[in-house]
Amino acid sequence: MNACVLCVLRVSHAFRACVLLVMTLAMSACSTPPQQPQQTLPPPNHAYQVAQLERPDGNAAYVTCSDCPAPTRKTLPGAGKPPAVQAPRIAQQQPPPPKTPIPPAPRSFTSLVQFDLNSAKLTAQARAQIDAWAAVLRLSTRLQVAGFTDDLGGPRLNAKLSEARGVAVLSALRERLDVGRTAPAMTSTGRPLCCYITDNRGEANRKANRRAVVQITVPDAPDLDRALHGLAANAALHEVGSRPAAAAGDTHTNSIKP
Repeated sequence: MNACVLCVLRVSHAFRACVLLVMTLAMSACSTPPQQPQQTLPPPNHAYQVAQLERPDGNAAYVTCSDCPAPTRKTLPGAGKPPAVQAPRIAQQQPPPPKTPIPPAPRSFTSLVQFDLNSAKLTAQARAQIDAWAAVLRLSTRLQVAGFTDDLGGPRLNAKLSEARGVAVLSALRERLDVGRTAPAMTSTGRPLCCYITDNRGEANRKANRRAVVQITVPDAPDLDRALHGLAANAALHEVGSRPAAAAGDTHTNSIKP
């Protein structure tokens, strides 16, 4: 019996020891505050930034961070503002250069000077005819003369005769120019046994072929019209493109061709 009592006492002491241990642990748990999770801080001297985070509700949320997310449109400076509209630059127009006046085209006139048989001497009628052209000659810039013959005589004789007739007329034209004025360009040629006005049947036709063709080039000006208006019918100058009445069948009297 004593052994049973002893066993009961031992169990009682063990039970009380267990109860005391449980109570001690419970009291220590209540008295110790819960440990907070440690926040990892960036190393000292690190650059801090304030960044805006995008939230589903559309409200702004800002955080301090060292490795911030890429900035959104709302965080960019001037975001949400309409771009400034620049006024278009209007190129300054330069005034057009002054137009250079175009001088009028020169005009050319022709006429015939007749010669006697086998002669290069100017007749009285030919000299009066050239005298009447004096006002036009003073305005001229170019004088051209070509001498012609009929079909009588040989080639050598007619070659000299045609050249002499051209020189005689050109010399008379030069005498009518104003002294001291810039002389026009002047040329004289001979064209024997060719370029007939008509056939050489009969003296009248041969007389028409014994001639010199004069071509006068003049700048177009009001003075020219006045000079042409004062010419007599027997000294008329025909503008190139029209045909002299006395040489209606001649294709070589309208102008001197090279």
